[in-house]
Amino acid sequence: MRYLWLLLVVCLASTGHATEIYQYVDEHGNRIFTDKPPVHADAEKISLPEVNRTQMPSPAAPSGASQAPPADDGASAPPYRQLAIAGLPEHATIRANDGNIDVHVKIQPRLAMQHRLQLLVDGVPHGEPVRSILLRATNLDRGEHSIAVQVLSGDRVLQQSPAHQVTIQRTHINAPPRRRP
Repeated sequence: MRYLWLLLVVCLASTGHATEIYQYVDEHGNRIFTDKPPVHADAEKISLPEVNRTQMPSPAAPSGASQAPPADDGASAPPYRQLAIAGLPEHATIRANDGNIDVHVKIQPRLAMQHRLQLLVDGVPHGEPVRSILLRATNLDRGEHSIAVQVLSGDRVLQQSPAHQVTIQRTHINAPPRRRP
C-alpha cells in the first residue's frame, strides 16, 4: 500500500511539467488561457520557455579559531547605499505649535535586523533608537534646527545622513490677545 501512494504522488507531481497551455479569444474579445483546447474556438498552443535553474553554492564550513574576524578599520564602504531624510525640504519652515514634527527616512537597502535608527536634533540624540523609518521629533523650540539620522549597531555609529536645516514656528504663549475690531 505504501508503494501505491508513492507511485500516485510521483505521477501527480510529474503532470505539472507535461501540461500544455492553449490560448484563444472568446466572443467578447477576452483572451482566455486554458489547459484543455476548446471545441468551439480555434486555440493556439503556447510553448513556454525552459525554467531557469541555478545551482546554489555550498556554504563554506567554519574553521573555528583559524578564521580571524574582519578588520574594522573604518575605511570599509557604508552598509547602506542611500540614507537620507525624505519629505522634509532643506531650509523648510514648519508650523508646529506643539513642536512635534515627523521625519521620514529613505534607506536602501532595507534596514538590517541588528541596526537601529537614531534621530539627531542639533547634533544631539533625540529619543531612543528605533527600527522604524518614521521618526518623531517632539517638543522642539522655535527657531532653526539641524535634523539628521544615524544608523546604529549596538552603540556604534555605522552611517549618518546629511543634516537638514528646518525652522520651527510655534505660537508665542506670552503674546497679548488680539483686540476685536
